[in-house]
Amino acid sequence: MAIDFPSTSLTPGQIHTAAGVSWKWDGTTWQASAVGANTGGVTNFTALLDTPNNYTGATDKWVKVNGLANGIEFVNAPSDVVYANVSSFPGAATHKSHLAYDDANGVLYYSNGAGWTGQRIVITNSTTNSDFASLLGEFETTYTLSTLNHTAGNATQNAKRKIIRHDDGGSTPSDFVLAVEGDALSISKSVNTWGVDEISIKGQEYQWTVEDDTSNIKNAKLRLSGIDHPSTQDITVTGSNGITVSQTDASTIDIRQETASGAGYGDSDVLSAMNTAFTNGTHSNVTITYDQANGNFSFTSSGSGSGGTPVLYDFDVTASTSNHALLNLKPNSGTTDTVELIGSGGTTISKTANAQQVKVETLAYEVGAPAAASGSGSLGLVGKTFTYTPPDLQNYLTSVPVATASTVGTVKPGTGCSVTVDGTLNIAAGGYTLPAATTTELGGVKVDGTSITIDANDVISSSGGSTVPSITDLPGTTASVAPDTATDLNITGYKGYVLYKVTVSHESWVRIYVDDATRQADATRSQGEDPLPGSGVVAEVITSGSNEAVLITPGVMGFNNSNLNIIYASVTNRSNAPAAITVTLTALKIGE
Repeated sequence: MAIDFPSTSLTPGQIHTAAGVSWKWDGTTWQASAVGANTGGVTNFTALLDTPNNYTGATDKWVKVNGLANGIEFVNAPSDVVYANVSSFPGAATHKSHLAYDDANGVLYYSNGAGWTGQRIVITNSTTNSDFASLLGEFETTYTLSTLNHTAGNATQNAKRKIIRHDDGGSTPSDFVLAVEGDALSISKSVNTWGVDEISIKGQEYQWTVEDDTSNIKNAKLRLSGIDHPSTQDITVTGSNGITVSQTDASTIDIRQETASGAGYGDSDVLSAMNTAFTNGTHSNVTITYDQANGNFSFTSSGSGSGGTPVLYDFDVTASTSNHALLNLKPNSGTTDTVELIGSGGTTISKTANAQQVKVETLAYEVGAPAAASGSGSLGLVGKTFTYTPPDLQNYLTSVPVATASTVGTVKPGTGCSVTVDGTLNIAAGGYTLPAATTTELGGVKVDGTSITIDANDVISSSGGSTVPSITDLPGTTASVAPDTATDLNITGYKGYVLYKVTVSHESWVRIYVDDATRQADATRSQGEDPLPGSGVVAEVITSGSNEAVLITPGVMGFNNSNLNIIYASVTNRSNAPAAITVTLTALKIGE
């Protein structure tokens, strides 16, 4: 049977079947590759027409499609998985999913089609360790914190500083210096109760003491002393007008009135008078001794009665009228000697319940409130209170001239002004209207609140005058807008500007206009329809995500057609939920 083989457009591996037998074109001849069921077929691999003829020398060989891609051949097992180093690896793009072994470093990699070195394969060399642990150790660092004394300065500087050291085991640790300033703080370091380094900052401690004023015996000082620092501060308590201030001890001040003179007696005056009376009085066989330091009298018998009988004396105190006392020296025989003590001029004398005591009191004088002015004035004493009556001067000055530019005198309060009885001049707020300043008159001026502002402390600030204007973000936020709904938004901005960027918080269609009229006229335009030239549309953007910024390149010049600092916008919510949408325009001010 003749077989009609194709003769044109033949390609190696092309199959032709005739009478149940398949023929394959090997580039030169047609080879039968399979037989029909009626022939029984082949019984082994090497009997096929596109395979090796035998297995000779094929031990441990691999099967591979030949270079013409039309048959099978035996080849050696691939050995290119082992390379000298990483730089010897083949191209990653043509060896995706292949393995490559870096023989120099003993590391296995695989290709992801883009590279080798990012895909190192971690292996283990025992049941307990792996080189992953070694890699991890390279990233683990032990840090140590410690405290040290500062030594870089002089003694005073070092005493006010301590060091906190951060050491990671490297060559140079990091030091942090903790310092205190002034005399009120001190710093120290120690190991605390728990065995941990501790830095303590301590405030100054002070104590009060009472000191004598060595320059004035009538004064005393309250002294504030630093316990940890030798500085001191003194407050002097001054005695005057008969008052003496002195130190009793380190924590007590003694404030007392000095011994009265002239109209009254002090204790020492009374005792001195008694000594004079005893000494000059009539007595016999009695020696009287006055102990001035302790205020004591001693009476000593120095004689004897007739017949050798001693005379015994008894001493007591009696009183018959007020403000006096009688000192009685009574012999057991003979006449009683009596000395009378009389109080006057603010000093009172009285006998106590004890027959052996005399009570001497002087008044503690004080100054009372001044009396009303009267006559030429006076100074009076009632009981223990001094009262000053100032002179009445109302008739001394009967008239005062009116003040002029050259004459000192009085002035009358005008509108919004008043004078109180103590001479205080009050000026009511708002009583004067400041005129507006002109080219010829001083007065007030207004600020625009934008380029020139006044803060809460009445400080005027100006942002004008710069030769380089700044690019500013101008935000505006709508009320809640339903999906697929448009709303108007007025953003405070400039009369003239260059627009560089539009940032929108939600998915939206944002249009910007020169005025409200053109915005309303454009309200029915669809999103896919371009605005007409001269329609008042400055720019429009469509966003598809949250907080998306759209650059306007190149920048677009815009203006307010009504000469206002307002930028008119229309915002359409393109998201699937209601939202309050924030639109931020990034613009440069170019006009006023």
